[in-house]
Amino acid sequence: MASGINKAIFDFCMKHTDDPKHRSEGIPPRDPADYEWLKKALAEIKSDAERMENCLGIVKEEADKETKLVAMEEILYFVEDLDNANDFCKKLKGAKVMLNLLNPNEDTTVRSGAADIIGTLAQNNIICQGILLADGAIPTIIKQLEVESGSRTKLIYALSSITRGNRDILQFFIKNEEWVAAVVDVLKFHKTDLRACKKVLFYLACLWRDDPEVQKPKIPSHPETLSYVKALLENDGEDVQELAVDWCIQLAKHGARADMEKAGINPAIVSSTAERARFEQALAQ
Repeated sequence: MASGINKAIFDFCMKHTDDPKHRSEGIPPRDPADYEWLKKALAEIKSDAERMENCLGIVKEEADKETKLVAMEEILYFVEDLDNANDFCKKLKGAKVMLNLLNPNEDTTVRSGAADIIGTLAQNNIICQGILLADGAIPTIIKQLEVESGSRTKLIYALSSITRGNRDILQFFIKNEEWVAAVVDVLKFHKTDLRACKKVLFYLACLWRDDPEVQKPKIPSHPETLSYVKALLENDGEDVQELAVDWCIQLAKHGARADMEKAGINPAIVSSTAERARFEQALAQ
C-alpha cells in the first residue's frame, strides 16, 4: 500500500470520526464527495496476493539484478505469513520460479535470495514442503551445493526447512545416500566457508537425532570426510566445537566409534573445557 494513501486514509478517519467527544467540538458536516474519495482510495489498496504476483512478474521478466532483488525482498517479507506462503506456492506457482533462480547463471545474491525465500516458504509448512518436493527442490539444491560458492548457507537452510519436521520427506531424503553425502561433503570447505559448515553440522546432528522413527543415514566412514570433522573439532571457535561435538556424539551413538578413533577423533583434541567434558561424558555412557 502506498504510504501516501495510508496517510490520507488516516487523516480522513481522524477528520470524520464518530466519537461523541469530537462530534461536540463542532466538526463540519461530511461532504458526500469525501466518501467517494475514500471508496476510490480503498479500491487502490492491493491485497498481499496481488503484490506478491506483481513482484513475481518483475522477477520473471528478467529485470536487472537490483530491481529483481528489491522484488525478492518484498516476496520474502510477505511469505513469512503462513497464508501468504501457501498462496505463493499454490496459486502463484512461485516455488518453481524461486528454484529456477538457483541456476548458476544468476548472480550470487539472487541465488542466495531465492534460497532464503525457499527456506522461509518451507519452514514448518507441510503444504509448501510438499509443493517444493514435487517441483524437484531437493535434487536442485543438492546439485547447486556441489558447485556453489556464495550461497551454501542459504541452500542448507532451504534444504533443512524442506526436510525437517516432515517425516515422509525426511525419510525420502535420507534414503538417497548421494544426497546425504553431498551435504556432508560441504564440510571440506571448513577453511573457506565456516558459516556453511556450522549450518551443515547442526543439520547433520538433527538428521541423526530428531525423529527416532526415521531411519538414520549411513554413517560416514571415509577417512577424508572424518578428517574434516576432526579439523572442525580442533577449530578455535567454541560455537564450532559445540556443533562438531553434537554430531560426533550422534555418530558415536550410531556405531561410528571405531572409525572415529582411527581418524583421531576423541575428546582430547577439543580445546573447550565444557565441550571436551560433554564429549567425554557422552562416550562414557
